[in-house]
Amino acid sequence: MNDSDIQAAVGGLSLANGLAPNNWLEAWHCASGIKLPWYRAQSLAKVAFHAPERNWLAVLRESWEAVWACDEPYKRVAVAAWPARAEIERTGQFAAKVIRALVEESRRIENTGSRVEALSTLWEALGPLSPSVRAPVQSALVREGLECRSWRGAARLRDLALTLDPEDGMAIARQMSECRVRRQIFREIGQGKRYGIRSFV
Repeated sequence: MNDSDIQAAVGGLSLANGLAPNNWLEAWHCASGIKLPWYRAQSLAKVAFHAPERNWLAVLRESWEAVWACDEPYKRVAVAAWPARAEIERTGQFAAKVIRALVEESRRIENTGSRVEALSTLWEALGPLSPSVRAPVQSALVREGLECRSWRGAARLRDLALTLDPEDGMAIARQMSECRVRRQIFREIGQGKRYGIRSFV
């Protein structure tokens, strides 16, 4: 992969995403032609969200194929957020066995900071689902965030805490070692600050 490959993939992603709301079929052809699976998966998920009822599952399957074609476990777990959210937006649900498979895949990510980032992205994608369905990802994210030595661990725990109900957010902060981010979480929750659900498609 070189700079020209990345530029071409980003250009294809932008073009397909722009076409998807009004010309899903042309967007599908464009997205399918993106060489790099990281970008192809995202773009196809966007198309699946906009495609007609009789076609969207075929597009979504292609997006998932691109997810598993990624060459690193970090990429596979993180970019799975896009087809996952597309499926959730279309059906209101997402298979628990796929969630478990992605959590298991996250354990193969060697860098703990990257593991936390991937799980955080996946958790955000599952935002519209019930807490019980999201629980395996949330538990893994909290565990990895608490163990992570990088600044990313505390930062992503803060993001999580400010997305949950205040009591649940403070419960996460109480598990953290004393640090600036821990104090920040308590202060911001006390001020009523909350994050909304992130958009993916």
